[in-house]
Amino acid sequence: MVPPLLAPDPEALRTWHRVEARLIRDALAPRPRLSVSEWADRYRVVSEGTSTEAGEWRTDRAPYLKEIMDAFSDPAIWKVVFKKPAQVGGTEVINNVIGYHIDQDPCAILVVQVSLEEAKKWSKEKLAPMLRDSPRLAAKVQEPRGRDPDNTLLSKSFPGGHLGITGANAPSGFRQRSRRVVLFDDVDGYPPAAGREGDQLVLGGRRTATFWNRKVGLFSTPTIEGFSRIDEAFREGDRRRYLLPCPACGHEQQLLWLRPDGGYGLVCERDAAGDPVPASARYACIACGTLIPETEKRRMLKGARWLAERPTDGVASFELNALVAPWVRWSEVMREFLDARRSPLRLQGFVNTMLGETWREEGAEIEPHALAARVESYEAELPRGVGLLTAGVDVQGDRLEVGVYGWGAGEEGWLIRWAQLDGDPGHPEVWRILDELLLRPWRHAGGAELRITAAAIDSGYQTEQVYRFAEPRRGRRVHATKGVPGRGRPLWAQPGPTKTTKAKSRHLVLVGVDSAKDLLHSRLRIGTPGPGYLHFPDTTDRVFFEQLTAERLVTKYRAGRPVREWTPIEGRRNEALDVTVLALAALAGLGPAVIAALSALAEQAMAAGEGAVPMGAGADAGGRRVRSRGVW
Repeated sequence: MVPPLLAPDPEALRTWHRVEARLIRDALAPRPRLSVSEWADRYRVVSEGTSTEAGEWRTDRAPYLKEIMDAFSDPAIWKVVFKKPAQVGGTEVINNVIGYHIDQDPCAILVVQVSLEEAKKWSKEKLAPMLRDSPRLAAKVQEPRGRDPDNTLLSKSFPGGHLGITGANAPSGFRQRSRRVVLFDDVDGYPPAAGREGDQLVLGGRRTATFWNRKVGLFSTPTIEGFSRIDEAFREGDRRRYLLPCPACGHEQQLLWLRPDGGYGLVCERDAAGDPVPASARYACIACGTLIPETEKRRMLKGARWLAERPTDGVASFELNALVAPWVRWSEVMREFLDARRSPLRLQGFVNTMLGETWREEGAEIEPHALAARVESYEAELPRGVGLLTAGVDVQGDRLEVGVYGWGAGEEGWLIRWAQLDGDPGHPEVWRILDELLLRPWRHAGGAELRITAAAIDSGYQTEQVYRFAEPRRGRRVHATKGVPGRGRPLWAQPGPTKTTKAKSRHLVLVGVDSAKDLLHSRLRIGTPGPGYLHFPDTTDRVFFEQLTAERLVTKYRAGRPVREWTPIEGRRNEALDVTVLALAALAGLGPAVIAALSALAEQAMAAGEGAVPMGAGADAGGRRVRSRGVW
């Protein structure tokens, strides 16, 4: 603005000075501080492909997230805990907190994912689109270019701050500079410790110790009761629960699957045959009994509020389930429960990921005689329902132990053969016999033939021989594997080669043995044939069941924390357990598309055998334990 130097009117000069003073004050005045939710509503853009609702962020779409986000901009709170199910927007809270600090309150931030692999995946699929598509952030965080050390997949710099991303399995990620904001995602999936450094939550918390205005965030779906870190953290906070008013009587209540009075919150009608009808799902008010239709959910959310169970004292903890999510239909929740109730493993998934509650395990051991009591007679080598075969191979000093399993719809499984191949694994003869076994056809009652689709061989003993056998047979999905203990590890993982990787181990598959044993243990507890159930032929002997149940789940303490570990039971061998774990892992390695098609594969196998001459069960059919010199 040019001053009116030529203007003779003194009033014009005074007016110009007043305008100039106002402009200077406005320029020097501190910006009004927004809360996290206000910032998100004003500046956040949800990217295509990262959400079903792309475009400008709207907190009122999921109003329960507002108080959780704003706790991160509340100076009276230093720690925020969100115990949550899937599908309620927890990841978006993390994204909005990061965006807020990049734009409004720049500082050093650390995000901790389950592993380095997951950290890279999150950075690519969640963080990068937000930084790219939200103009306010795109102007401050540049796209990675070349070898810029300040802006990589796991490191982002912006004016006044820095964002570091690491995995809970990476000790080095916790040795870097101090961080004012540390966000832990999916904490119940973390391994017990970051290498030899200790508990990740303790390590990350120490990074914030020097800041008076520090913020620590914990987010996770809960897992097992007594071992859930997020449940423990929630109970240490003020325990806020979300209350929604009944549209009929106004009574405020949590939307719970199982109500405090012992009744079910979500109910549905039954058809003429007495079967539940998920589409009729309604919520029963605990006060007046009104069956609330889902069409009232939006109105209930507008009048909902968080209520703390006790004083905050700096730690705000929130508990939620998926019944309140606008995009999760009650009919879908009911249908998922009806599908999951027959399988303990699937029911646990429902309780954890849909209800946001911990799972209580009943009993840690399965008795061998309980499994032996349910053996059955197979009509042929392959019972009706088997769609494909996998094998697990355990290498011993004087033999190979082999387990062949058939799989059908819903991963229902059948033990087809447990074989012991005698011979020194250091010599080629026993491997030739194994190859014959892996190549031989197996027949349905109708005459259709199946061959083993995939096999997993443990390379912990006679490693060089295992590689020599598996490498030329990778086209047949014969894999050399290595069992890796530890909570939260994937059942099947194929690490890519590195500069230091030896050629022979480039195709080694890592099997998460704890995950596999957890899965097997849950499957063995299923008592009714159907999805996940394991069948055993009446030719299976007592030794097999003793070996299959040769380990128990016990609680040990690592760095002062309880950790569940599988421990051998004294006096029992575990070869049957090992080959079953490997056969399960080989199935997982085929991928979700193949597993989802098991029902169709079984139907195709049966149809292919129509009109063929049935093959009766021979002397070694079913699950009989035979030796290598027998006829395959």
